[in-house]
Amino acid sequence: MASRGFLTHISGLWLLAAGLGIGCAEPATSEPERHVPVTDPAPLDIRRLSTFARPSSVVGQLIYVAVYPQIFHRKGGKLYTALGNTVSVHNINLDTSIYLTAVTYFGRKGNRLKEFISDAVVVGPLETKQFFIAPDDPQADTGANFIVKWEADAPANRPLVEGLVISTSAQQGISIITEGHVMKSLTSSTAGVP
Repeated sequence: MASRGFLTHISGLWLLAAGLGIGCAEPATSEPERHVPVTDPAPLDIRRLSTFARPSSVVGQLIYVAVYPQIFHRKGGKLYTALGNTVSVHNINLDTSIYLTAVTYFGRKGNRLKEFISDAVVVGPLETKQFFIAPDDPQADTGANFIVKWEADAPANRPLVEGLVISTSAQQGISIITEGHVMKSLTSSTAGVP
């Protein structure tokens, strides 16, 4: 019996030594995992170009997007007016920034209602800028639209521009998505012209 206990003791020491040997082995050459802290972005984090040297534009476009702050419902033209509208401009480029040089809100008669930016705005790669018309906006009407002017100083994909119209008042849910359409392509000689 004594020899059996001795063998168990020796086996245990051997396993312990093997375990320590593995633990003392040279560390693997792979990089340690890096953790990037996640922070909440500030609402509409707009970086103005006035703090940067303005590049000369190579490409750009005017993009039209319809929105619906009011819609007709029921016979007789009764208006449904509790609609919030968000226009989102998504930069779909992986490596190239684009610049928003105008975001203008128009009424159904083509009258200019609001300029959302006064200076050009940088939209970084894969970044999105959003512009909101509140449901209670006194200028809201049925045929509203936005014109977004964007430019880039290098070849770039055009941004994805969408309008989201939504309401959840009075136990009704209404949502509409509209897609931006290119009105005009800008060349390097016309891109910087307002």
